[in-house]
This record gives sequence, structure tokens and C-alpha cells, in this order.
Amino acid sequence: DVPHPAELRDDAELLQGVQKLREQVLGKARTELQTLQAAIDAASGKQDETELKRCIAALTTALDTTARWPAALQEDLARARTAVTTANTTLGNLTSARGAADWQQHKQLLAGANGVRASLDSHDLPGALAATQKFAATAGTTPAATAASELAAAIAHADSFAQALEKAAAGGQLQLTNSQGPTLQVVRWDRANKQLVLADPTKKPLKEQTQPSTALTIELWTQLAEQVAPPMPGSRECFLGMLALSAHASAAQSFLQRVRADDDSSGTGTAGYPLSASVFDGLLRHLPEDPAPWSKAIRSELQAGLCLAAGLRALSERRNLAAATQLEKLCSEHPHSLLVAVLP
Repeated sequence: DVPHPAELRDDAELLQGVQKLREQVLGKARTELQTLQAAIDAASGKQDETELKRCIAALTTALDTTARWPAALQEDLARARTAVTTANTTLGNLTSARGAADWQQHKQLLAGANGVRASLDSHDLPGALAATQKFAATAGTTPAATAASELAAAIAHADSFAQALEKAAAGGQLQLTNSQGPTLQVVRWDRANKQLVLADPTKKPLKEQTQPSTALTIELWTQLAEQVAPPMPGSRECFLGMLALSAHASAAQSFLQRVRADDDSSGTGTAGYPLSASVFDGLLRHLPEDPAPWSKAIRSELQAGLCLAAGLRALSERRNLAAATQLEKLCSEHPHSLLVAVLP
């Protein structure tokens, strides 16, 4: 308080004026707090995440400057702080809900009828690439968009190898050895029609025969891929990894349909999980270390494949604890992977 002459200390008119001024200051201060809180209430009611975040920041900034508020407003300030706490809870709920919706759309990208899995099943890497790129471009700055962008980079890496393999086949550089028949010359890989065109080099004239490229096992694809120099480090692993993911997605769905909760023998013996985890283990061991997005994406997908295959093989062999460990690891460490997305 500023000292004033003694003769004014008890001046009624002065005291009345000071009181009126104090009420005006307190009224304006309360109005400002109420306005800031009303903005928060409005944004919460509209579930406008961006606006709510801005309003919370505005009220928080105002409350941080405590020296500006009169001591008489302590109760008002306490209510405002409670409003900030409540608003932050609301914001967290909105963010979580949006995140869940984003990941649900990402799951649809992976497992939907026209999604990544469908494209990989037909070895349509350009189609898978287009779908992931479109999602990444339209999903904003979200974790789901980032995941799609990284997966797109891995698919592009895989497609660069597919193009190299296609060129090598057309150049007569590839042979296919099948234990059930003679070694065949690969004449070309007709990617558009999903066919390998083959010929027996011991027979003259050469007679071409076709085989659906989607019918080749991952072991035969590996045999072909090892005859091709990768255009970029890791592109061979990306290519074979995408084919392995597709094969295991189909095998897992078929296997799980055979497993029944009321029959411990279901899914065992000849009905057991038919594929090995070794393909994922081998690809991970040969995958070069690289901080690039493509490397992060394919490494995570291969690790997910390893968990899935190891878990389902363990389930086939009634090693239930090992199965549970691997499948829990799959879901906890790779919840947004392709293989988790396609599981029932």
C-alpha cells in the first residue's frame, strides 16, 4: 500500500472510491478467468482436440503468472487449476480415441480387401506401395502415418529387387531347381500375369511352360533371389521378407481355423503349423544395419514373423508356455505389424 496523509486515512469518499476500484479490478480478473475456462468448456464440448490444447495452454500460462492475480482470488484460481486438470484428462481421452481410430484405419490398410496383404498375396508390390503411400500422405502427422511411410519405404526397397530379378530372368540368368523335376531355365517373370515362364534346357527346341509365381515356395524364391545381385543393400531381404510375410499370414489363418479350444490335439501332428521360423531368422541375420526408415520397418516385420512362426510351431507341438511367450511378445512388441493385423 502507498502511504497517504493521515487526514485522508478515514476519508469516507476516498475509502468508497478505493473499494469501488478494488471491486472493478477483482471483477475484471474473475471475468478473464471465467472467459478462459469457458473457452476450455466449449472446446471440450466440441471434442476439438486442437482448440482444447490451445485453450489449456492459454489458461495455464495465465495461472503461471500468479503475481498478477489479487490475493482475494485464491478460490477462483484453485477452481481454474482444477479446470486445467480436468481438461488435460479430457484431452488425453480425445488423443487416445483419435490414436485408436488412426490405428484401426492402419489395420484396414494392412488387412483390408484392397490392402497391403492382398497385394502381397498376388506379389503386387507396386499395388502395396501405392496403398501405403496414399495412407501416409492422407493420415496427417500421426504415428500410424509414420508407420505406413516406413512400410512404404520397405516395400519400395523390395520392389527394386523384384525389378532386378525380373531383368535377370529376361536375360536368361536364372535357373530353378526343383527336387521333383529337372533344373529349368527361367525364360521370364511375367509379373503382370503372375507367372514364371520356364523351359527345360535339355530339350530342343525349347518348349515354354508356365507356373503361377504365387505358387512358388519361399525356399524356391530364395533360390532364385540368391542368383541376383541386389541393387541396394537390404533389398533382397525386403523382397524375400514380403513374400515370407504373405506366406505366413495365409498359413497362420488356416492353422488357427483348425485349432479348437475344446480339443488339445487339434492343430497338432499333420494338422500342425506347416512353416518354419527359420526364414525370418535367416533374413534378420543377413539384414544390414541401417538407420533408414525401410530398415526399421522390415526389421520389425521380420521380428513379428519370427514370433508368430515360433509361437504357432510351439502350439503345434503342445509347448504351450513357449507358444504363449512368443505370441504375447508378438502382440506387445509389434502390435501394428502386418501379421497381427491379419490374425482373427
